[in-house]
Amino acid sequence: MKFSIDFKIYSTYCAMHLRINRLLNLHRTNEYLKEFLRKSNPYHQHSLSFESYLIKPVQRILKYPLFLQQLLIYSNNDVSLKKAIKMMNKISRYINSMQKLYEDFGQSFEYFIKNSKEVID
Repeated sequence: MKFSIDFKIYSTYCAMHLRINRLLNLHRTNEYLKEFLRKSNPYHQHSLSFESYLIKPVQRILKYPLFLQQLLIYSNNDVSLKKAIKMMNKISRYINSMQKLYEDFGQSFEYFIKNSKEVID
């Protein structure tokens, strides 16, 4: 519970995930990146796409509430576990709302930032 605020850092990562994927599309032919991914996965346990590595934190953070709910089934209705589930559900909603915000306004923010830098320079 005391580290719950630290999970909010995931909201930035999750929101930026869409932007990162757009940028990666520009680098699909990068041979250095392809070679790095091949070496990082010598036993072919994972997809060779960089996107498959980047999506893992997004998928995992949103699965924590489900994991905790499964633990609750096998516990004796542990109060601290119930609080953790409640907190992780709040964090999941927060992350989803930040993703939605970025989906709705992210390109506008990027355009604004790019143009404001040009004005400053």
